[in-house]
Amino acid sequence: MPLAEISDPKNDFNLNLPRYIDASEPEDIQDVAGHLRGGIPVRDLEALAPYWQVFPGVREVLFKEMRPGYSDLRVPAGDITTTIFGHAEFGAWSALTKKLYARWRGESAPGLRAIAKGDKPKLLIEELSEALLATFGKAKLVDPYDVYQHLLDYWSEAMQDDVYLVAGDGWREAAKPRQIVDDKDKKSKEKPDFTVGKLKFKAELLPPALVIARDFAADQAAIDALESEASAVAQAIEELAEEHGGEDGVLAEAKNDKDKLTKASVSARLKEVKDDVDAADERKLLGDYLALVEKEAALSAKAGAAREALTAKVAARYGKLTEEE
Repeated sequence: MPLAEISDPKNDFNLNLPRYIDASEPEDIQDVAGHLRGGIPVRDLEALAPYWQVFPGVREVLFKEMRPGYSDLRVPAGDITTTIFGHAEFGAWSALTKKLYARWRGESAPGLRAIAKGDKPKLLIEELSEALLATFGKAKLVDPYDVYQHLLDYWSEAMQDDVYLVAGDGWREAAKPRQIVDDKDKKSKEKPDFTVGKLKFKAELLPPALVIARDFAADQAAIDALESEASAVAQAIEELAEEHGGEDGVLAEAKNDKDKLTKASVSARLKEVKDDVDAADERKLLGDYLALVEKEAALSAKAGAAREALTAKVAARYGKLTEEE
C-alpha cells in the first residue's frame, strides 16, 4: 500500500485495515430475461475472462450463442467437468503446472536431504517457501500464495516436527524409536507405534510402516494373507450360525443362555447328543462349527505370532539404519 494513500487527508495515517480492504461480498446481480427466457448471460461468461485467456478453445466447446447477449451449453451439464478435463488446452496447462512443482521439488530435495545437526529449521522453511513463491509467481490461474499456504500448513502439521528432530539430533538418532515411560501413578496416554514385550515405543521420524514397506514387505504380505483367511473363516462361522441357529434350526439347542453359539455351548451340546442315533445331522453341524472355530483360532494365533516376530525385526532394524537409509 503506497504511503500517499495512508497519508491522504481522508485516511490521516489511520492504519485501520477496513479503510483499505473491501471485505464486502459482491452483489449477486439477477438477470430477469435469463430467468424468463433461458440462457446464460454473456456478461457472466466474460467475468471468467482469465480462464478463457488460457483455455479459449474450451469456451468454444462448452458454449454456443443462443440469442444476442445470451449463450447456451453445447454439452449436457453433467459432462462439463469431463469435457474440460479432457480438453487439450487443459491438459497442457495441467502438465505445465505440474512441471513447475516438479522443478521446485527437484531443486529443494538436495537441501532437505542435507539437513544436519545444528541447522536452523526456520531458515529452511523460509528458503523453501520463498523458492515456491518464486516458482509459481508467473503460473497461470494459480495463486502462488495458495500454493505457499499449502506448504506452510504441511510444515505446521507435520514437517516442522521432523526437521526439528533432525536438526536437534541428526538423522540416525532422530530416527531411533523413543521408549514411552509410564508415570508411577498413571499410564501414559500416548499411543505407541509398536510394542516389544512390555516396552512401548514411539517412532516419531520414521514410522514402522515405512520400514516394513521397504525391508519386510514379504513378512507383512504373509500376515495379511493369514488375517484374510481368518476373516473368511469367521464369516463362515457367522453364516453357519445364521443358517442353522434360528429358533427352529438344527443348532438351536446348542445356544447358551444368552442365545449365542459359542465353542463351549457347542461342545457341551455335542456331548449331549454323541450317542443319539437321531442326531446325526446335528452332530455333523456341531462338528463343522467346532472345526471352523479351531481353524480361526489357529490362524489368528499364527498371525499374532508372525506380527510379534515382524515387530521384533523392525525394532532391530531401527538400530542398524544408516544415515543414507
